[in-house]
Amino acid sequence: RQIALNAVWGSGPSDVWAVGTRGTILHGDGGAFVPVASSTDTYFAVWGTAKDDVWTVNATAPLHSSGFQGGAATFTPRVGSTWSASGATSGRIWTGHSTSPTDVWLAGDLSSRFGPSSSFWWLDAGAADGGDAGMAWTGTTACPVGQYCTSSLRSVWASDAEHVWAVGP
Repeated sequence: RQIALNAVWGSGPSDVWAVGTRGTILHGDGGAFVPVASSTDTYFAVWGTAKDDVWTVNATAPLHSSGFQGGAATFTPRVGSTWSASGATSGRIWTGHSTSPTDVWLAGDLSSRFGPSSSFWWLDAGAADGGDAGMAWTGTTACPVGQYCTSSLRSVWASDAEHVWAVGP
């Protein structure tokens, strides 16, 4: 079975993650990579801030893990209170970035999966409890009125909560 790896991220040499097609999530401990149980979705990006704060995205939703512990890891969808299943049928989430467990951004194609149509979302701070309670993704427009740009975004990076950049095709 052939797979394509789409992204890699690590908190250090003994904690490296790779994600890709056909539900591929791999964890490396510095010696070998082992598969992590997941769905059959394609994963487009993986990132985090520490061994116990790891994120990935498939086409429709962000997923979070508290890391690789006891030989396994679990990635749980973190869709929050603004989630709209019908809005998640178009566009896709391509990538994300974090500077802390509660400073998280997502970028992708225009959709209304988290409420009003957007291609750039940030996590409202209620996520510290480890679940979706009190958590919401808030969207913003990628193209200010009068500016020439695309609403599709492919990469996002931040140095802190106040300095965030996103680019598209």
